[in-house]
Amino acid sequence: MASGVGPRPLLASINNIINPEAPVSKAAEPIEKPVLVAGGKENTPVMSAEPSGLLTEAAIHYEKGKQLCKEGRYEEAVHAFMAALSHTPKYRHANLYLHFCLGKKNKTPSSSENSLTTSFVPLVSTKKQKDAEVQFNLGEWFYFAHFGTRNDEACKWYRKAAEQGHPQAKVRLAEISYCSRGTPPKDDAQTFIWHLEAAEHGFVKAQYQVANWIHFGRSVDKNPVEAFFWYRQAADNGHPQAQCSVGYYYSFGIGVGRDDVEVAKWYRKSAEQGFDRAQYNLADCYSSGQGVEQNDVIALEWFKRAAEQGFAEAQHEIGEIYRLGKPGIAIDLEAAFKWCKMAADQGYVEAQYRIGRLYQLGRGTAKDMKEAIEWFKKAAEKGHMYAQYFLAWIYFHGRGVPKDYTQAFIWCRQAAEQDHAESQFIVGELCYFGKGTDINLTTAVAWYLKAAQQGVAEAQYRAGSCYHSGRGVPQDHHKAFRWFQRAAKKEDVDGLYSLGRCYYLGQGVDKDQDQAMVWFAKAAAKGHAESQRILDLYWGNIIQSIGPTKRRS
Repeated sequence: MASGVGPRPLLASINNIINPEAPVSKAAEPIEKPVLVAGGKENTPVMSAEPSGLLTEAAIHYEKGKQLCKEGRYEEAVHAFMAALSHTPKYRHANLYLHFCLGKKNKTPSSSENSLTTSFVPLVSTKKQKDAEVQFNLGEWFYFAHFGTRNDEACKWYRKAAEQGHPQAKVRLAEISYCSRGTPPKDDAQTFIWHLEAAEHGFVKAQYQVANWIHFGRSVDKNPVEAFFWYRQAADNGHPQAQCSVGYYYSFGIGVGRDDVEVAKWYRKSAEQGFDRAQYNLADCYSSGQGVEQNDVIALEWFKRAAEQGFAEAQHEIGEIYRLGKPGIAIDLEAAFKWCKMAADQGYVEAQYRIGRLYQLGRGTAKDMKEAIEWFKKAAEKGHMYAQYFLAWIYFHGRGVPKDYTQAFIWCRQAAEQDHAESQFIVGELCYFGKGTDINLTTAVAWYLKAAQQGVAEAQYRAGSCYHSGRGVPQDHHKAFRWFQRAAKKEDVDGLYSLGRCYYLGQGVDKDQDQAMVWFAKAAAKGHAESQRILDLYWGNIIQSIGPTKRRS
């Protein structure tokens, strides 16, 4: 247990809710599985010291089964061990040998298996079948002997034993639920109890699962402190995913105080056991300097460990490192393309978008707009905003494909709805001019305003123009002036000209010819023809009003 943590009240309290009269179960003994070793003609299970002095009928059947097992007569041995168990259900050695023999005999399920099943269960009397230990042994037989074909039957017997308080049966039910083998109980609350009891008995996977249930609030209220406790229990017992979760909790201060050193420590413990997510997270620690000295080279090494296990996020991150370069790591566009492609082929959406861009720009690979479109589509269909925008851009401009305003509108609208500013402006343009959709000035202005509020200068000019002319909105020169002013501050040439015009005509602002000429001059300097013409006329009139210069006598 984690140091400083008191006794756990959760188990008993939930037990009382489910079954107020149920006694608290005793600690479970460790569940042994047959261990096979090489030696002799056949492999045989290694057992602990055998019981002595068993001059009973069960012992006779047991010894007979052992001899038949050594001779390779597994079907006969199975019946001998079943006979031993029918007399002494707690005869664990016979039970383990039975599992071993069935494994030897039935390496693949066969029709004879059903006959063994139907011949074994009746050997156990109806009265004994009500005994929790017998029920547990029946579950063990179905669980281990039938190679995944009879786990539903195993669950049935384990559940009967568990309902009588058999601790090891609860551990098995938790294990089956954890591994998704067979049909676990449908009652989530009861299943949680079995996980919790199994966790209390030291079953590490159950400890991790209990933490997950509490973390996600499944059948129990979310409780970060309680979840951290169980993650820590499993982590202290060497569970790699739990160790990674402990690092995550320390990273964000969930259920425990933030501690960057602990973050890196627990990620490292998990990463060194080969858990790819922890390897990625540890790499991220080195990349950002969280809990360790920042080092991009070491970060790359850990990213590669995760990537070599097929971890797509790590593959993409390596691609980005080679694409942009880092201190001590040179830019390598071909390597960037290779790693991103590996992640993209696994369906990782960020990598699919990046591969589209690399094909579009011809970086790290030959330029290929058809490939770019295919990869942008893959990412765009998963909702990737930038992929949707670039796909719309390609269709809008007809790069590598014929212009298609309808497709441009479809994809740009999706990006715009995700608050992508440039897409909002383009959707406004398409609605304003009726390209790829019907003309709708009101909708156009709405999209212009969304983009304008995010600082898109062209959209600010368009919004001002609509307010100035009263197209799509009521005419309002004051609002027009404010939007022209914002566009002009971003050096938008049409915004500069329109602001000068407002000053010149006194629309939305007091007339000020001098200020008007200032803004016309800025627009003219950017090549705006109308502003240049106005300046020529303005200065020409001034020169005429001054008249010719008189020559001195």
